[in-house]
Amino acid sequence: DDFGSGVGYGLGDANSFAIKNATFINGRTKVVNLTVGNIPVDITINQRGALATVVFMEEANTVVGKNHLFKRSVLLVKAFLRVESGHYASNRQCILDSKRGMLSTYAMNVMLIYLFNEDSHGTALEHPFDVLRAFLKTFSLWRWDSAVLTIEGPAPIRNGRGRSTVDSTILSTDSKATQAQTSA
Repeated sequence: DDFGSGVGYGLGDANSFAIKNATFINGRTKVVNLTVGNIPVDITINQRGALATVVFMEEANTVVGKNHLFKRSVLLVKAFLRVESGHYASNRQCILDSKRGMLSTYAMNVMLIYLFNEDSHGTALEHPFDVLRAFLKTFSLWRWDSAVLTIEGPAPIRNGRGRSTVDSTILSTDSKATQAQTSA
């Protein structure tokens, strides 16, 4: 028996893993962009920040626990934002595409960590679909013109002199009413 004959069983033929659209970007961070099958892949080397991100995400997954709920949620939310979100956007672009000025994967991860931090008792988020629902509910009501998001929560947008350009109302009225109902 050929040792490699069973590798990829059930994953399709070799043509489904064809490499297409390979480009090299010779910038400060050298990147190779390519598509394997239908999956976009970016390859970089010697990027300490990227390694720190991997360690940070692994730590978040460990803290959340629940049979890798964080990682499973990242996969589901990323798939939704990459594949489905364009159907709901007015410009028909997917929401997860930093090359076009949309969300980056890192921004999505921060948004997910925020959701898990908000679920401090660990009871509302038990399944990746719970996380997707919370993601859509929370960030569809978010007042993006009033606040930025950190893993610790919202921070008001400030002008150059350190003064807040908006009041401290960060979530919309609908979101506050929803939060009040769920906490009662």
